[in-house]
Amino acid sequence: MSDRGNLNSQIESGAALKPTKVDDKSAPKIDPNVEVKKSTHPVLMKEVEKGADLKKTETDDKSAPHIDENVELKTVDRTAQMQAVKKGAVARDIQSGDHDLKKAETSDRSAPVIDSNVEVKKSNHPDLMKEVEKGADLKKTETADKSAPKIDANVQLSDRTAQMQAVKKGAVARDIQTGEHDLKKAETSDRSAPVIDSNVEVKKSNHPDLMKEVEKGADLKKTETADKSAPKIDSNVEVKKNNRPDLLKEVEGKKK
Repeated sequence: MSDRGNLNSQIESGAALKPTKVDDKSAPKIDPNVEVKKSTHPVLMKEVEKGADLKKTETDDKSAPHIDENVELKTVDRTAQMQAVKKGAVARDIQSGDHDLKKAETSDRSAPVIDSNVEVKKSNHPDLMKEVEKGADLKKTETADKSAPKIDANVQLSDRTAQMQAVKKGAVARDIQTGEHDLKKAETSDRSAPVIDSNVEVKKSNHPDLMKEVEKGADLKKTETADKSAPKIDSNVEVKKNNRPDLLKEVEGKKK
């Protein structure tokens, strides 16, 4: 029986576990020269809860705008003017002309800046569009078609229409079969074979014999395997039965 089977049997039997020593390294590592003092946080929180008499503080408000000493500020009461605006008195004065308004001069700079030496002429676009709508007699143009392939003057082109028709009718195939047509001898250079160096010796493959041996079968030697899949547990460690099912039952009982 493997170690895993022994472990399962021990868990099921509920054998007593041996005490184990745990090396707890979760605490922070502190240098011996460092002195750790007790935290005063609880005492501080108690003082905060009790409350304390705070010292009076004085604030220097600098949010106001900085105004020079030579500048004199006057107070303007616009209450009457605002009431007149609400009643519509100002609007009636402007319409009737009773109110004397100051003349205001505006400098319109929306126009484009054009140099004095530049002469701006009237656009003839409307006349041009009228001519386009009327239409015009276009001049005849000649195109130089250079899409055809460039063939040397010494090359003679032959018409293969008759040959293609003969191929379709099977005349060439019959001539080849009967031997009536004299074909020119053609030499081919077959380069499909792999290039093998002259120093390399190619031996015959024994793959067919190997496959025959596989089909026949062979007596295999008995092998022994070392199963190391089970967890490694120290001999001093005693594994007890897991009480998780009982714990879950207690939790369910308390919920009810």
